[in-house]
Amino acid sequence: MSSRGMTRAQMEARRRELERQREEQRRRQVKQQVMQAVAEIERELLNLASDLPGKRLLGLTPKRRLPRWSEQAWRDQELESVASSIKSDEEQGSAGIKADSTKPQVALFVDTFSRWFEPEIPRAAKNLLEASGADVIPLRSEPGERPLCCGRTYLSAGMVDEAIHEAERLVNAARKMTSGDIKIVGLEPSCLYTLQDEIPALLDNTEAHRLAELSVTLEDYLDQAWEEGRTISFNSQAYEGPDGKPLRILRHGHCHQKAFGGVPAVDRMLARLPGVEATAIESGCCGMAGAFGYHAEHYETSMAIGELDVLPQVRAAEDDVRIIADGTSCRAQIEDGTGRNATHAAILLAEGLET
Repeated sequence: MSSRGMTRAQMEARRRELERQREEQRRRQVKQQVMQAVAEIERELLNLASDLPGKRLLGLTPKRRLPRWSEQAWRDQELESVASSIKSDEEQGSAGIKADSTKPQVALFVDTFSRWFEPEIPRAAKNLLEASGADVIPLRSEPGERPLCCGRTYLSAGMVDEAIHEAERLVNAARKMTSGDIKIVGLEPSCLYTLQDEIPALLDNTEAHRLAELSVTLEDYLDQAWEEGRTISFNSQAYEGPDGKPLRILRHGHCHQKAFGGVPAVDRMLARLPGVEATAIESGCCGMAGAFGYHAEHYETSMAIGELDVLPQVRAAEDDVRIIADGTSCRAQIEDGTGRNATHAAILLAEGLET
């Protein structure tokens, strides 16, 4: 109804509603600013605490360095330009997604580890997904709520009720994706496979099972897109080693990737990089196993497992060989055990994107 055809009472009611919406938006913005400021303070305190003596009091080994909180943590607003196309259910139907007839949409689930410790990984993933021809939208919590979590860390500590709560939050947030058949891409293997395996087992409802069916790793999504003809142009010069020689890669597979058959897609994507020589580390578990290797009582066992195959092979690699490991705990184990830095495959793949 146009303003010309409205009564004075209707116009006044509309004015009040617009004012209410503006005030609500302002409050949300203020709340987000406060939460961001608090997060900054928490980051500084946690990083300080990780360098202080006394880890033994927490049951942690002093022989490891705790993960460092990033100064530029991932914010879901980094996908705001696309997220703004997501309208209400009333405007867009049950899916709540604005369809683009020329591009497939994919939802990016940024796990806790990537969000706070290594935000360069989701940023690389965003660029890769866009390069594959997709519109990337965030799988995120409601404004003002804390970010989503798969609940994996709770499960590993036997805190099942807390894990169920996190699973319910995630499934509720993903309803618009699951009803719209939109793929959900994850980055950390242990978190992504929690969506595929543990969450359906914990909740055992239609939405949870549909979430599992639509959830894929980044490399699985890119590999499938490639097979469908949505290839990515990589700059060959980005992968030249010393003296123009081919870049050599040593790839370690995460335990969950191996168990769920996700490693081949990683290898296929690495093989598509021009002039790259990729070699797999033939290994079992790296020994870190999430928080297991951080515990003082488990440290020696953790390192002994790593010394069976992963760590010696990384040490034997020449300095110009890039180490690829998708698991955050795997990367930590490799750094602690060899002094070498390992990176997620997304980082290496994104380095060669044509600009």
